[in-house]
Amino acid sequence: MSRMFEIIRVDMRDRVVLLRLKGRIEQHAAHLLLEQGQVVANQGRNLIVHLGGVRFMGSTGVASLLALAEYFEERGRSVRFTDPSPCVSALIDLLQLRDVVNVDAHSSEALQAVRA
Repeated sequence: MSRMFEIIRVDMRDRVVLLRLKGRIEQHAAHLLLEQGQVVANQGRNLIVHLGGVRFMGSTGVASLLALAEYFEERGRSVRFTDPSPCVSALIDLLQLRDVVNVDAHSSEALQAVRA
């Protein structure tokens, strides 16, 4: 992956995968995120996407979050977005995404929710 964007995958217990994102989520990065998320869902696992390292998110990044939420819901799996950086949190609030996708302040909250 390029230096501008990085995805670190952490396989956890209880059929949960954590994806830690770092950098800028623009068109190419959004595609990579969606692709990685779909792999997790197709494995029958739940997903936590850690947004704390995201410095910028464009419209394709927002679209990828919405697409992931829909993809997981259609498959009866759970995806949660957690620890949004200040710029991502402001964008989530501006677009009122908390009404549409699951956003948790901390990874521990997301982990509890997907294990429930």
